Amino acid sequence: MLKKTLGKASKKNVIILSMEEVIMRKTIAFSLVLLLLSQLVFALKSGDFEYEIHDKREAIITKFIGNTESIEIPSVIDNYPVKEIGEAAFLGNTSLFFAKISKSVDEIGKSAFSGCTALDTVILSDNLTKINDFLTIAVIYLLF
Repeated sequence: MLKKTLGKASKKNVIILSMEEVIMRKTIAFSLVLLLLSQLVFALKSGDFEYEIHDKREAIITKFIGNTESIEIPSVIDNYPVKEIGEAAFLGNTSLFFAKISKSVDEIGKSAFSGCTALDTVILSDNLTKINDFLTIAVIYLLF
């Protein structure tokens, strides 16, 4: 990189780059764009669900877009195993009264069923390894 000063009156610096430096800077910028794009997760739709695919090629249900009263969380969506019900996935659904969680699901995200005022029964899978805050409270509520 070569730095030149233009005349005594202007006091502006001009940076002159070699062709290799230009190519290197463009390559770095392009690599950063690719890295950022690879980190984006796009919502996909299948039936009553929006979902995301994560790095392990597993589906996470991010939103329930159906309006049925009874739902069974599928074990597979579009050939991806469903491993998680994401945070707030059923948030505020007032028509759902029954939910059955498939055996493939091992985690239920925070507030997944929060605000589901009609929810009466949730059948949990034996394979659940992580249940975040809301469902614990909901299960206690359902037992009484």
